[in-house]
Amino acid sequence: MCKFSLNLIIVQVFGVLVSAVFFTSCGGDSDKKSSTKNDSVDRIENKYYDGKGVGPISDLALNPDIDNKLVEEGKVIFNAKCTSCHKLSNEKGIGPGLAEVTTRRRPEWVMNMILNPMEMTQKDSMAKELLSIYYSQMLDNNLTIEEARSVLEFLRRH
Repeated sequence: MCKFSLNLIIVQVFGVLVSAVFFTSCGGDSDKKSSTKNDSVDRIENKYYDGKGVGPISDLALNPDIDNKLVEEGKVIFNAKCTSCHKLSNEKGIGPGLAEVTTRRRPEWVMNMILNPMEMTQKDSMAKELLSIYYSQMLDNNLTIEEARSVLEFLRRH
């Protein structure tokens, strides 16, 4: 066997060994790290946040009874503009799952997030945290206050 072929084989074997060591050393506790990150994300998303957010809605008093007409209007808007990023469950997509979001966020915050997402992710602490988790800016869907209110009512139902 020629000296060049022997050196090539030694280099290849060495490369395989180095690669094997690298991949096994990096894989160590990936399940623990992943679950820790997911637990942290869940704590952020599921904690109650008392802020009203930044935008046109400063105070909003909700009727304890859900308005079914608004729910139906909100359902149409939600299905047309929101389902590509959000689920009505806790399942995460491009954006957070919205199950019971109205029990974790004030109605003003939800409305301001719908109506003013760019400024919210720049100035509101919870919106900033969510942006840092999802790395995706919520789109401004150019909804009116009335349309956003119907989406809020739809979310109250879910």
